Amino acid sequence: MMLLILAPGSYQLSPSASSRSWVGVTVPSEDLNISPAASGIIEMMLVEEGRTVRKGDVLFRLEAKLEKLEVARLKAVAESKAGVLEAEARLVQAENEERRYRDLHAKGIAADPEFDDRMREANVARIRLNQARVTHDVDVFRYETAVARLEQRTVRSPIDGYVAERMYSRGEAVEDLEPVLRLVSLDPLWAEFDCPQEDARFFVTGAKVHAVRSSDSSEEVEARVVFASKSVDPASQTFRVRLELIDAEDWKAGSKVIIAIESR
Repeated sequence: MMLLILAPGSYQLSPSASSRSWVGVTVPSEDLNISPAASGIIEMMLVEEGRTVRKGDVLFRLEAKLEKLEVARLKAVAESKAGVLEAEARLVQAENEERRYRDLHAKGIAADPEFDDRMREANVARIRLNQARVTHDVDVFRYETAVARLEQRTVRSPIDGYVAERMYSRGEAVEDLEPVLRLVSLDPLWAEFDCPQEDARFFVTGAKVHAVRSSDSSEEVEARVVFASKSVDPASQTFRVRLELIDAEDWKAGSKVIIAIESR
């Protein structure tokens, strides 16, 4: 038994063969609308329709003058440890005084109130050092948040694919989560169809099949069942089946195909 995916018009069976067929369509394995996470004006549009992109490639950038200024301001604050260094120095001085008065107190030279004052000053210095460290951590967090906001102004491709549609151009304003580009991946390319419930035995997940190119029925590529829904549509009594076409670079998405099983 062999499963063939044939272009309309190329599917023929000999009179002695028994066959069954289903109509399907090729679809991208990924079809994404790309949107910015923030509103703004498109400063740079780096891709055109039909452009092939790799995961991580920059697609477009929004204007980010204010965000850059904020990052520069907070970077200086985050990198400065003046407050922590000053608090550490004050603590060293306070602890030295505390140790000196402890020795004097033990010798009966320093009075109790004087020793108590030095211990209190050392404790206050420890508290202020902790506060300075917390303040510095908050400054670092604010800087990292500003950097993240700036990075949101640059939109990168999440997949390997190509630009199927571009809705906006440089200089146009867009809202957050508003689609700007549509990216499509045809590697791998899928073929999907609605299979009658009684034919489920023919389409088991993982089964290997063969796909015949629409332009040349003598050239075959390997395909396999990657998805067979466990839910049946109550009205049509069919379930969704998806085939992955291997090394089918020249096939286009949206093409109508005939999926057939020929038993001799």
